[in-house]
Amino acid sequence: MIEHPRLQSRRRSGIRIFYAPPPLDGKDLALHGVGVREWMRPGTVDRPGGTGDWLIMAYHQGMHFGERRSNGPSLMVWSPRHGHRYGCDEGEWCHSWIHCAGASVARLVAASGLPLDQPIAPIDMAGIERCLDGIHREAQVQPASDAVIVENLLHILLRTAARAARATDTAVPASLLNVRHHIDAAFTEPQALTDLARMADCSVGHLCAGFKRWFGVSAIDYAIGLRMQRARILLGDRNLSVHAVARAVGYEDLHHFSKLFRKRHGKPPSAMRG
Repeated sequence: MIEHPRLQSRRRSGIRIFYAPPPLDGKDLALHGVGVREWMRPGTVDRPGGTGDWLIMAYHQGMHFGERRSNGPSLMVWSPRHGHRYGCDEGEWCHSWIHCAGASVARLVAASGLPLDQPIAPIDMAGIERCLDGIHREAQVQPASDAVIVENLLHILLRTAARAARATDTAVPASLLNVRHHIDAAFTEPQALTDLARMADCSVGHLCAGFKRWFGVSAIDYAIGLRMQRARILLGDRNLSVHAVARAVGYEDLHHFSKLFRKRHGKPPSAMRG
């Protein structure tokens, strides 16, 4: 492997490497190079003939692509037949990328539904860079890299990008995600709607309507569902009494617990004892 010199800047590149020889060089999958958080000086890269392979590149800031422009983080996917033109004249810019080739790459890109040769936004930069870092780590495995692992990571990268791009108009509000994460972490504790609404910085009415709209159930029913699922698992342990299981998932009232459990699972807790 030959690692190219890094840009001399106050910011340092994470990874910038073209592999020689390639760790994978088959007809289905060839891995030519990977970059993660590579910083570039102001200017434009202009390669009308491309590089003869697939180039998937994610940008941390607004960029221009010839006459086109993205105003924030974006992704570009170029096939072997595309030329490349991209850059930023306003200041140093950061990007992450992979050069690869093969029938598997073409198949995965087609399956993702991502458009070619046009900026894609929004993107999940952290998810993309985790995959690129994983691919680079696998490329360093001796005596041989595993093509299936690299292909799977590339598959995840493309699906992550496609999911983020589809979420433009369907993103769950962060305030409601915070409430759901709180319930996930503390579902055995009492959940007061007033406290959850305060966490979401909204009224109880807006919380109830928003939570049900985005997650299909009310916040309280969501917490009850988590409790009943946990209870079903705990009831498989014959060392725990039904009352002990009820207390473990937040209920002191055994009758109330049994009623909720039957409603959720169609049978009483005692029927789960095996």
